[in-house]
Amino acid sequence: MKKLYLSILICSFSYSFSLDYYLEYLIQKRKEISQRFIEATQELDNYISGNYYGYSPVENNYMNLTFSMKFKDSSIGFRPSLRARIDLPKTRNKFQLVLTEHDEEITHQDIGEEYGDRTKNYGSLLGIKYFIENKLFTKISLTAGLKFKTPIDFYTRLKFIRVIDLSKKWQWIGEQKFYLFSHRGFQSFTALNFDRKINDTFMFRIANNIIYKKKEDSFEIAHSLMLFQHLTPRDDLIYSATVAGITEDFENHMPKVSTYELRTVYRHVLRNRWIYFNVIPALYWDRDHSFEPNVSLNLNVSIIFGKYDIY
Repeated sequence: MKKLYLSILICSFSYSFSLDYYLEYLIQKRKEISQRFIEATQELDNYISGNYYGYSPVENNYMNLTFSMKFKDSSIGFRPSLRARIDLPKTRNKFQLVLTEHDEEITHQDIGEEYGDRTKNYGSLLGIKYFIENKLFTKISLTAGLKFKTPIDFYTRLKFIRVIDLSKKWQWIGEQKFYLFSHRGFQSFTALNFDRKINDTFMFRIANNIIYKKKEDSFEIAHSLMLFQHLTPRDDLIYSATVAGITEDFENHMPKVSTYELRTVYRHVLRNRWIYFNVIPALYWDRDHSFEPNVSLNLNVSIIFGKYDIY
């Protein structure tokens, strides 16, 4: 029995040592990569602006590496994804480089930039964004770049955002995107959201999205009810109910319901503030499965490089 206790004690010490070693290695490597990333963005800002003098404040630039694992339809999918935002302040904040997957892609499976289903391989988009000053809209931007999916697509995107405070608690957020792909043709995305802040813990959202794809001559429409719950400075919950439909002939046929979905998103930020994970269970009914109930589970772990902190 003493030998057993001694063996367990030795194993415990060994495991603790190895865990601390790998954790310290991860922290050190993340610090080195973050420093190189910040230095590279400073040099890029100097080069594009043509101004090599003075300090380039690029602390808000970040790179996000996400590892996703999804359990759906009795199968398991695993894939990494990378996205980044690089502000170029020496260009008078008119230019920004973006690398993304879920934010720029048109899909109703996402319920937010930080909480979407990232296991579907739509291809990454790399582009340079130019901000256009305008008094009518809250933000206007023009983006041009590449979509890395066979075949590689060149794309341009014009994006309009308008935010209107309807009252002290209600806010209207309108977003319009026009895409022109060299292979996939013209696409548009319209989002109309109504947000209501209930208190410091809860926020309610009514989300309405319309997608048009000229090549498929199809419209997709989705309506969602969402409740955001801020539990602690490092914990958040989102509850959502969504109904989505599609039509291939909008003028003559009403959209047919394609999916009903109930989803919960739990996000936890670790103490170091640059690593977090999402747990996303969902219950859905879709036309491909004769509207029989099905479940899915998505697990995401994300590491942020740069000086950017989540809170």
